Formats: sequence, structure tokens, C-alpha cells
Amino acid sequence: MFSAVLDTSVLYPSLLRDVLLELAWEKVYRPVWSDRILQELDTVIRRRHSHQTDMNVDSYITRLISRMNKAFPDALTADVRELELNLPDPKDVHVVACAEAGHAEAIITRNLKDFPPAALPQDIRAIPPDAFLLDSLDMNPQLFAQALGAIASRSGRHGLPISAFNDLVVHLDRKWCPGLRSTLSEHGF
Repeated sequence: MFSAVLDTSVLYPSLLRDVLLELAWEKVYRPVWSDRILQELDTVIRRRHSHQTDMNVDSYITRLISRMNKAFPDALTADVRELELNLPDPKDVHVVACAEAGHAEAIITRNLKDFPPAALPQDIRAIPPDAFLLDSLDMNPQLFAQALGAIASRSGRHGLPISAFNDLVVHLDRKWCPGLRSTLSEHGF
């Protein structure tokens, strides 16, 4: 099964994270992350929700990370070793190290500039989330639609007025994945 590291940039915002994790739940791919990626997610969530009480944020983060690790017990890569790579941001080397340790073929990230192909090991590539989503849709349209249907059925959890599958598709197409609506339509959804 295709394996991909989920960079922190795709684990927040929550709707994009939900879509990626639901696709993994449907066995479209195997997600990979490390403690350090989860620590970065913790930091981002705290920064974005600084207006809330610490107890609420602590509880949310604890629940989120616990649920992620419980749903995908083989996603957490423990034996991440240090690598010497020439990345634009040296703080991102741990993401590539996680990909190597987790035997991932890709890093899904919104920060492609931080992972130039020439600086990555030959067997790992960085993919933007929209390209990953469209590739996943093309490879398995039924499972992709099933994943979006599951998310739509839980609508409202993200503060969005999403009430139906089509509303979710329109929102994702506009915000995170241009071309999603037309590609789904080509596949009969």
C-alpha cells in the first residue's frame, strides 16, 4: 500500500486533515507521522486557538492525537534517525527522516518549496494535497466518494455550514483542491 507522511501543514486545518485521514481509513493509502510532527501540530493548534482556555485546547489536542494514533496504530514512526540533508529550512529534515523511517514514498505538504526534489532522497517525493487528493480520486473514485460521504455525514463539526456531500465538494474545490468537483463529476459523482 502507498504510504505518505502527513506534514503538519496538511494536518491543520481540520477539514483537510479530516479528508486525508478519512481516505486513510478507507485504505486509499497508509498515513505516516512522527512524535515531532504531532508536537508541531500541537503548537499550531495552540497558536490558532490562543483565545480559548488552556484546558479546552489541552483536552482537544490530547483527544485528537490519541484518536489519530488509535485509528492508525502503525502511522507513528518511532525510530526516526537524524539525516544530513540540504533543505531550505533545516527544521524540516525531521519530516524526511520520518518518511525514510516509515517507508513512505511521499510527503504530503502545502510547503513544496521546503522540500525541493533535488534535496530529497530518490525514493521520496513531496506532493501538494490537491494533487494527492485528485490522484487518490482517479485511482479509486468509489472509496474517495465514500470518504467524503462519511465526512459530510459528520457535518457541522468544523464550524462550516456543510450539510450535504455536494456542499463539502464545493468547499474543498474552492479552498483546498481546485478541480475536485469536475473530476468527481467525470467519475459519475
